[in-house]
Amino acid sequence: MVKDAHTVECVNEAIDDNHLWYLAYGSNMNKKTFQGLRKIVPLQHKAVTVPEYWLSLDMMGSPYIEPCFASIVKRTRQNITEGYAREIHLRCKAGTLFKWNPDNPEESLPPTLHGVAYLITKEQFKRILMTEGGWGYDDFPAGYSVIDVECKTCDAEKIVAKTLIARPASVKIGCQASERYLNLMREGAKEFGFDPTYQKYLFDLQPYRPDTQSHGVKSVKQLLAQDGALPSTKGVPLKEEIQERASLQNLIGWLPYAKKMPAEAIENRVHSDNMALKPSRKNLEPETILKAVVLADSFNERFRPLTFDKPRCLLPLCNTPLLEYTLEFLAVAGVQEVVLLCKNHPEQIKNYVRSSKWNRPYSPLKIITIVTPTALSVGDALREVDNRHLISSDFILVSGDVVSNVQLDKALELHRARKATDKDSIMTMVLKEASPFHRTRALGESSIFVIDEKTSECLYYDSLKLFPRKRRMVMSMEVFDKHSNVQIRNDLIDCQIDICSVEVPALFSDNYDWQEIRQDFVYGILTTEFPKKTIYSHVVKDSYAARVRSLQTYNAISKDMLSRWTYPIVPDSNLQEGDSYKYLRGHIYKEQDVILSRSCVLGENVQIGSGSEIGENVKINNSVIGRRVQIGANVTIEGSHIWDDVKISAGCTISNSILAAGVQLEENVAVQEDCLLSYYVVVGPDVTLPPHTKLTRHTESMTATQDKKESLDHDYDQTLIGVNGKGNIWEDTELFVDDQDFRNAQIASLAYDLSTVTLTDSGSEASVISGSSISDDDDYGDTNSTENFSREVEQTLDRAFNENHSVEIAALELNTLRMATNTTFHDLRTVVIPSILDLVKIEKLNESVKEVLNKWGPLIGKLILSEADQVDALNVSQGHCAKKDCDPKLLFWTIRLLYEQDIIEEDAILEWYNSENARGAGRPDIYGQLRDSLTPFVRWLQEAEEETEDEASGDET
Repeated sequence: MVKDAHTVECVNEAIDDNHLWYLAYGSNMNKKTFQGLRKIVPLQHKAVTVPEYWLSLDMMGSPYIEPCFASIVKRTRQNITEGYAREIHLRCKAGTLFKWNPDNPEESLPPTLHGVAYLITKEQFKRILMTEGGWGYDDFPAGYSVIDVECKTCDAEKIVAKTLIARPASVKIGCQASERYLNLMREGAKEFGFDPTYQKYLFDLQPYRPDTQSHGVKSVKQLLAQDGALPSTKGVPLKEEIQERASLQNLIGWLPYAKKMPAEAIENRVHSDNMALKPSRKNLEPETILKAVVLADSFNERFRPLTFDKPRCLLPLCNTPLLEYTLEFLAVAGVQEVVLLCKNHPEQIKNYVRSSKWNRPYSPLKIITIVTPTALSVGDALREVDNRHLISSDFILVSGDVVSNVQLDKALELHRARKATDKDSIMTMVLKEASPFHRTRALGESSIFVIDEKTSECLYYDSLKLFPRKRRMVMSMEVFDKHSNVQIRNDLIDCQIDICSVEVPALFSDNYDWQEIRQDFVYGILTTEFPKKTIYSHVVKDSYAARVRSLQTYNAISKDMLSRWTYPIVPDSNLQEGDSYKYLRGHIYKEQDVILSRSCVLGENVQIGSGSEIGENVKINNSVIGRRVQIGANVTIEGSHIWDDVKISAGCTISNSILAAGVQLEENVAVQEDCLLSYYVVVGPDVTLPPHTKLTRHTESMTATQDKKESLDHDYDQTLIGVNGKGNIWEDTELFVDDQDFRNAQIASLAYDLSTVTLTDSGSEASVISGSSISDDDDYGDTNSTENFSREVEQTLDRAFNENHSVEIAALELNTLRMATNTTFHDLRTVVIPSILDLVKIEKLNESVKEVLNKWGPLIGKLILSEADQVDALNVSQGHCAKKDCDPKLLFWTIRLLYEQDIIEEDAILEWYNSENARGAGRPDIYGQLRDSLTPFVRWLQEAEEETEDEASGDET
């Protein structure tokens, strides 16, 4: 087929570079559609407005089922007078928002178009085009064309994005969209924090509601029959239940013949979210329903005393319950039914599911909650699954504390293909490749996987504890006889994401001594002759996957999330209903209704929930603050997790600790490293809590099932927690389990210093060796030196300069490099600023410096987060110009242009100019000469400021 020439030209223009901005304004604004159904994970996303356009719902769809889809209309006088705006107003509820004035149509305009700009690759853009049905086919003139639009962010940043607009043959004025389609748009607007007026506009749009679904199906069939594409249905009864996706696909299958549309375009539309209805489970075969079993309990005590009050899967990570991340991961993977196994606090879990978005009519998941009160291990839980016959086909097995953006499509496809050729295949383990020292690896726990390089079959598995250290492992030589290419790997993070056959629960029932998935089940399958089964691995490299196994991994995953390593699972994705986080420079995430004092300082990686109040001179860095938190004056919080409804009085310091919901700290409390204060603990004034302190309102003898009121009503030792304090010391019983080394539990705490743990294990018993050995003395190398880091940054910049990358892409690569090497923004500035200034051609200084800084000045701006950073950037610029012994005008033009671009502010320039650094104390004369070249510009700044103050004073008079 020959595509429309205009469309092809636009597409080629859109995908010339590796990346482009794509504007979504319809259902693609919704994360479930864009990332879930379309399987597109953008590099960035920004909420934007498009001043020259407004939303229209005039892209023809399927009569009576999905009558229309979203498009856009240019804000021109012709369009206004032709009635587009009038039609939009008529679709709003009477008396709301807008009134139609036929005498002056311009007064009746709907709101400016709002949407989401996604930074995506050219291949992803192609996928969008091919899933928007009918695009680009000459013999099917309906569909979308590609246009460029200018968008504006909330920071007034301009973005030119590609978007889709309905072609004239597709437009039908006066349609109403289905409620399902409107809800997708409304949810997307809420997720990205659109202006409340625009959100209300979307909610006021009236949905189309047919009298009956069967009437809609019948009407479609009659339309096709009229065109001779379908035998007449006259006299043929139609059952009312023909209303789901399978029936809709059958009807639309006739469209290639009725409208002469290519079959592949029909297939794209059937599988696009714009056409898909919620799948009907009753019309699907059991094998087509993808199920998951989620273990809501961890069957250990690592999060006590927190788990006395709340199940582990509902503990908040970055202000969102852990279970929410797991369910989101499964929904994106295409799971339709979830069996949720819970032991402790089952009513809390049921209530959470009942009140969450997963219980809404549009939810892609059906969740079945099963209580297993007697289960003591994963094995017991899976035996319960087998006894109740809950699984009849392959399923995904995960814990309720998994955070992952892994796409499981490929793993599922390979698992099914292996089953077709290997009847003994029962499991595929999804593993994440990462350094043995990656921070999301659980300290004290590791694994060895022996894998066939060609087939990915797992040949051997063994778990490794840090204490006592194993120096050898036992493996049969038959492994090497049968498999020519074998990998022995210790670089895999095991999040226990498993694709299992229906036989797995039955095997647990047959082996009552199997308690754990890896140490018992996998190890048992691979090291025994019976049952003869095979297990495979699927290693992912570019995605993120981690499991909250301990307080240490809890803290590490939180940092990854704030640093956006987990994208798109980040705070501003707003996974929960009611979330309203916005992303700000410096990895700061702030919800609505947050009160910040003018003197407070927010460092990097900070998240603050709604309703929180931050007092004067407060310093917060690398921390998560929950909702409705009150923080008094002169408080310092570093590397900590403050949950909802916490009250922190003036003068407190908190370092690398967790304060659970309802905790109160009186004045001048010092919470030192690795402390955990459980729910509703109160610490009196002037108390210093030593490192590793755990406090709870419960007594040591209580159990998780005891009545909460009864356990809280008793006297407390106020010599420890101060006057009016409420709390007891909690001792970790897991540290003293007979068959475990207590040091493994120690290093899995929130901020334990590994250097304080003795590494000698001379009394431990070494394992027997046979066949292959692994030494624990291997040299894994040191972190990159400053020289290596500088070289990496220079190479990244060279690519950006030579390939003409956008500032956004260059900044993203540099920031990724910074986080990977654990360096600072100062380290980046010392390399980036000189590299940019070296692009200036001295012989054409005035022209060249403007050209260079107009292009790359904003990149410098992305490395500046505070006024101190601005002063540092000026020092770096001066130092580079001094070393190059270049024309002093280069520094003058650099500072002036950065000032005009609002990258460097007046106060920073004055502070730098008056500093000893700028004067060049103890340095070559060139420093003073460079500073003197700025004297006229600084004098102008000071005079302009004085004039402004005089004018303000005059106005007041």
